Amino acid sequence: MDEDSEVPLLLGRPFLATGRALIDVEMRELMLRFQNEQV
Repeated sequence: MDEDSEVPLLLGRPFLATGRALIDVEMRELMLRFQNEQV
Protein backbone atom coordinates (compact mmCIF):
# COMPACT_ATOMS: atom_id res chain seq x y z
CA MET A 1 0.00 0.00 0.00
CA ASP A 2 1.34 3.43 -0.92
CA GLU A 3 1.77 6.10 1.72
CA ASP A 4 -0.56 9.10 1.46
CA SER A 5 0.19 12.04 3.73
CA GLU A 6 -3.15 13.68 2.86
CA VAL A 7 -5.23 10.98 4.57
CA PRO A 8 -5.37 11.20 8.38
CA LEU A 9 -5.01 7.97 10.31
CA LEU A 10 -7.04 7.85 13.51
CA LEU A 11 -5.91 5.20 15.96
CA GLY A 12 -8.35 4.91 18.79
CA ARG A 13 -9.31 2.03 20.99
CA PRO A 14 -12.42 1.09 18.92
CA PHE A 15 -10.30 1.00 15.74
CA LEU A 16 -7.65 -1.25 17.27
CA ALA A 17 -10.27 -3.48 18.87
CA THR A 18 -11.74 -4.47 15.48
CA GLY A 19 -8.99 -7.03 14.94
CA ARG A 20 -5.43 -7.82 15.84
CA ALA A 21 -3.20 -4.79 15.50
CA LEU A 22 0.58 -4.86 15.80
CA ILE A 23 2.33 -1.51 16.08
CA ASP A 24 6.11 -1.34 15.62
CA VAL A 25 7.09 2.17 16.66
CA GLU A 26 10.78 1.75 15.84
CA MET A 27 10.09 0.56 12.27
CA ARG A 28 7.04 2.88 11.90
CA GLU A 29 4.79 0.00 10.88
CA LEU A 30 1.19 -0.86 11.64
CA MET A 31 0.03 -4.37 10.78
CA LEU A 32 -3.58 -5.44 10.98
CA ARG A 33 -4.70 -9.06 10.94
CA PHE A 34 -8.22 -10.09 10.02
CA GLN A 35 -9.32 -13.67 9.29
CA ASN A 36 -5.77 -14.92 8.58
CA GLU A 37 -5.00 -11.97 6.30
CA GLN A 38 -2.33 -9.41 7.12
CA VAL A 39 -2.62 -5.81 5.92
